[in-house]
Amino acid sequence: MAYSCYLVKSEQIKRIALPVHSNHFMHHITVDFGIPNDSRLPPRPNNVQVIGVASDNKAQALVVAVDGKTERKDGKLFHVTVSTADNVKPFYSNRLLESGYTPTNPISLDVEPSIVNW
Repeated sequence: MAYSCYLVKSEQIKRIALPVHSNHFMHHITVDFGIPNDSRLPPRPNNVQVIGVASDNKAQALVVAVDGKTERKDGKLFHVTVSTADNVKPFYSNRLLESGYTPTNPISLDVEPSIVNW
C-alpha cells in the first residue's frame, strides 16, 4: 500500500510555524491514502498555500489549500503535520482538524508530487 502526496521541505514549514511538540514531521501533504503502490503521481498543483493553523496538547498542523481546495477526496482537510507529542502518531492531525483551525494570511509553499510506499 501507499499514499500520494505533495512533499514539502521542512525549512519552508519552520519559517511558518516552529514545532511545539517533541516529534517533528513537516514532510508532506497527503492527497490519497491507502492506494496501490503502482499508482500515478498526483497532478502538480498550480498553487499551494498554508491558510490556517491548529494545535493542542497532542499535535500541531497547518491547513493547506491546494489549487483553492481545502478538502481531500476523502473529506479530510489538506494539511501538514508539524509536530506531535510523545506516543502520538502524525495521523492524529486529522482528528485535531475536525475541531477546526485558526485562519491565517495565505503563505505559498513549493511542493513536489510523490508516492510513498509502506
